[in-house]
Parts: sequence; structure tokens; C-alpha cells
Amino acid sequence: MGSIRTTTGEKPPPTANERRNRKWRFGLMTVMLVLLVGVIGQVIPVVRYAPASGYATTAGYAEVRAATTGQIAAILKTSGDQVEQGEILLQLDDEAERANLAEAENQVAKSEAELAFRKAAVADNERQHANRIKAAEMEVTYAGEKLQLTRQLHERGLASGRQLSDDQFGLARFEEALRALREIDLSVEKRQLDVLQRETEARRDALARARAALEQRAIRAPIAGRLVRYTFYVGELVRPDMVLYEVFDGEVDMLKLLVPERYAVRVRPGMRVDVQLGTYRTLLPTRFSGTVEILRDVVEGDGTRNYRVAYCNFNRSGHEVAPGTSAEARIRIGRSSVWNLLLQP
Repeated sequence: MGSIRTTTGEKPPPTANERRNRKWRFGLMTVMLVLLVGVIGQVIPVVRYAPASGYATTAGYAEVRAATTGQIAAILKTSGDQVEQGEILLQLDDEAERANLAEAENQVAKSEAELAFRKAAVADNERQHANRIKAAEMEVTYAGEKLQLTRQLHERGLASGRQLSDDQFGLARFEEALRALREIDLSVEKRQLDVLQRETEARRDALARARAALEQRAIRAPIAGRLVRYTFYVGELVRPDMVLYEVFDGEVDMLKLLVPERYAVRVRPGMRVDVQLGTYRTLLPTRFSGTVEILRDVVEGDGTRNYRVAYCNFNRSGHEVAPGTSAEARIRIGRSSVWNLLLQP
């Protein structure tokens, strides 16, 4: 027997064809929605930013680092001090360098004294040798004239043959003595003097290097200005890669920003910078704006990250900004679609 169904006015269940059409409509609407979202995400531009951090600085600005590795012996200047160019800020331990300098000075003094003595001796030997040659030439001349006179007398019978022979022998002896004097080689002493001269020059160069090494132990201000000192203490070992001081000269009108390497390739001079300074980071923070002026080509690092340094101008809008004030910034590197923003780093 079949079953009997009764209704009270509700719709009859959908047929198989209606269910199939409903699935097609739902799938089509889903595809259209996905396409619509895709088109909107591709068409709508989104501003992209490169994050950066740094501090406010001045047009006259310099970092102070140690020229060589060394241990701090004395701290002569601290934050807030006004310094002149060349003024000593920090002294590294220089005991070894002073000892090396004293030894180099002694070596140069000994070498120069010996060189002066040897020069005087060589000059005196040359002078005496020249005098001996001159005396020998005079003796040869006298012996020749005497022999000539003896020959004339011998021809007249007024001089014996023995006297003539003695005069000929005397002339030959003086000529041989003159020849021997002229063959004496004084160049050996000159070559020895040249060797000593080169040794003295080498010791002078060593002295100059010792003085330079000692000078490197005194850390001086590269420019005049006001100091900001980093944290270090007497006895600490410092290296050339460590910034010890910063010197600011003039009014604050620049920002030094560290741009992470992954974003730095997209940063260009002229791009706008939105800045928030640490001094004005309040509940309603004051924001500043500027533009990128210089971007260094060299990638630097501090052990935890790699970055490139960008220098940016910014408008203070009448606000007081102290040198060294921290800054958090965003550099506008362009526009892209939502999808590029999500898919690209």
C-alpha cells in the first residue's frame, strides 16, 4: 500500500532540477564575488611605507670613534659639553705606545749622531786624501824639473851619471806614489755612509709611526659643537666600530634614520617622511614631515640587523627639538595594490 501525505499549505520540497540550479547559482555568485574582490584588491591603490628609526641631528654633525682598539684610561668630556675642533674627549691607555715612542726617539738620536760622526769622518778623509794627492803632484812636478836640470848639467859635464840616475829614480818613485794615491777607493766609505743614511731614514719613519700610534690613543673632537656621550666607562675596551660620542653643531634641521636593508632598496631621495619624535610622543602626538635627501650606498650593521643610513630634512613647525632626540619614521616608498602589499615583502 502507498503512503498518503497531506499538507497544510507549505511549499513542496525542491525537485532535483531545482537543487541543481541552486548549486549553479551559488557557485556562480561565489566566483563573481571572488573576482570582484580580486579586481577591487588589484585596482585600489594602497600607500606603502618603509619603517625607519633614528634621531634628530644638525647639518654640522660627526660621530666620534676610536681609531684603534684600546682600553679607556680617562673620560675628559661628557654629554652637553661644548667642545672645539681637535679638543681631546677621551684618552685610551697609551703606556705601551709611550714606551715605543721613547725607544724610537733613542734609536733615531743614536743613528743621527752616528751618521753625523761618519759624515764628518768621510769628509775629513776626503780632504786629507785630496791634500796628499796635491802634495804628491807637487813632488812629481819638482822631481821632473830637477831631473830636467840634471840632464842639462850632465850634457855639459857638470853633473855625474849617478846624480842623473838618482833624479830619474826619485821622479819614478814620486809618480808611483801619486798613482797609488789616485787608486785608493774612497767609495766604500760612501757606500757605508749611504747604508747608514737609509737606516736613519727607516728609524725616522718608525719614529713617525710611533708618534701617530700615540696620537691615536687620544680621541679628539672632529668638529666644534655640543656633545652627546654614549654609555662607556673607564677600563672598558673599545673598538673602531663603536660610536663613543656624537658632535652636533648648529640648529637641528636633519634626521638620521636607519632604514632596514629589506626596505632600503626602495627608498629614493625626495620621498616623503612622516616622523614622530620621542619628545612629543604623548596621548595626542605631534607629527612632523620631511623628505629624504641622502641615502648612503653602504649597508651597515650593529650585530642584530643590517641597514642603510638616510639623512632627511624635516619641518620643526616652531617646536624645540634637541640634538639626539629619538625619531620613529615612515618613508613613503610608493603605492601598490592590496594584493602586492600582501604578497610582496
